[in-house]
Amino acid sequence: MRQKIIILFFTILSLMFIISFNSNNSYSKYVIENLFTVAKIKFDDIPPKFELLNIHNTNTSYEKYANSSHIITIQLKLTESNIKINNFSQNTLKIKVGNNYISPAFKYFKLISENSDEKIYEISFTNLSGNGSLSIYIPDGVVEDSCDLKNSDMLFDLNIQVDNISPTLTLQENLQEDLTSIITINSSECIRPLNNWIISNDNTNLSKTFYNCISYPLTINDYAQNASKILVSPSQANNISLLYTTYDSYSGFSNSSNGEVCGKTTILSDNTNKTESLFVRLETSSANLKLQGRIFLYTHWGENSTAICNYSEYSFVYGYNPSSTSWYTVNSDKLLYHTKKLFTQFGGIGLNFPNKNDTSGKNPIPSEIANQNLYGISSISFKLTDSSIFSIVYQTYIKNQGWQKVCSDGEESILNFNKPISGIRMNIVPKTDKQYLIDFWNEDIGTSNID
Repeated sequence: MRQKIIILFFTILSLMFIISFNSNNSYSKYVIENLFTVAKIKFDDIPPKFELLNIHNTNTSYEKYANSSHIITIQLKLTESNIKINNFSQNTLKIKVGNNYISPAFKYFKLISENSDEKIYEISFTNLSGNGSLSIYIPDGVVEDSCDLKNSDMLFDLNIQVDNISPTLTLQENLQEDLTSIITINSSECIRPLNNWIISNDNTNLSKTFYNCISYPLTINDYAQNASKILVSPSQANNISLLYTTYDSYSGFSNSSNGEVCGKTTILSDNTNKTESLFVRLETSSANLKLQGRIFLYTHWGENSTAICNYSEYSFVYGYNPSSTSWYTVNSDKLLYHTKKLFTQFGGIGLNFPNKNDTSGKNPIPSEIANQNLYGISSISFKLTDSSIFSIVYQTYIKNQGWQKVCSDGEESILNFNKPISGIRMNIVPKTDKQYLIDFWNEDIGTSNID
């Protein structure tokens, strides 16, 4: 506090007595000085004052935005050396969002340093409700000094926009001449960039080129980290198309493509039928995109046995086809016409037919065994010869076990060699989208979901 000390000086100067003597002209002079301190008076015309020092927001990427999940930490300095009354606390500090006072959750309210002239407080709070500009308000009279001066009310704008509203998203698809599709996600507000998507200059839409039909949910965040999900589902893209068909003796052929579930009837039924044969075709204008695969075939005839497919007359063996270290190339090996197109066949039809023989003409399948539908494809593996840009993703369904963990790029999908599959889905996707699709399909592990 500023003090003015007024010191009254009394200086008594004696008069000069000049005594002149005619006889010898002599002179005399007397000076007397005295200093008196009359009083010390303290003058204080500056009231207590608050000052905003620092602001920290846990939304580090976008510190000017926050929602109810973020933590705001501020530092305030109180300047005053002669405090008589100090009622500054979390009860007297007011938090505003827009024009409304809110009741946040205080993490802490503490004095972090002080000296004779000032005190510095650090205050942390969260659970910000509402929408609008964030500010703090200190009412007048919270602090009073010994001269009865009180702080004036003060409103500090923290320059943070509180936003608790998730963005509204819409999707549009534009088919291109090369049969790719550009998917654009439009937002009702500014959104954050997303890896491998192009964001507009005004940050309100994202776009990406897709080569085939695919479906997975994508999470979009606004600046305040409010999230909305939208189903990315290009339905017109046909630059790449993966076709596949399964066969079982209950429902016959089931045709699907680009991630659709193949074998829906078998999955939803109470029967025990297994996938005996799988037909795969890849359609693309890229000569470099080649698909390879192999399966494990579980049969009644056992190891080292061979049988003939009732549909294509191709031979197949118990175990890995073509072998545990080799692959069939789709559109090149074991070709047959199906739906007027050439497919590569994996497995064979007839594994659960009564009286079906192996190539030796022995070991016919007894009717009571065939009716149990015990045999079929129990393992699949697929890979692209060049997986630098695209990946192959696949998932199998096993009766009474549900969907298995999603596999990709040459991984073997198998539960047990004697547990043949009853359904499958697969798709070729850009590597940038691979994990999105894997996460989406893995949500169905252990279920019979076919949506």
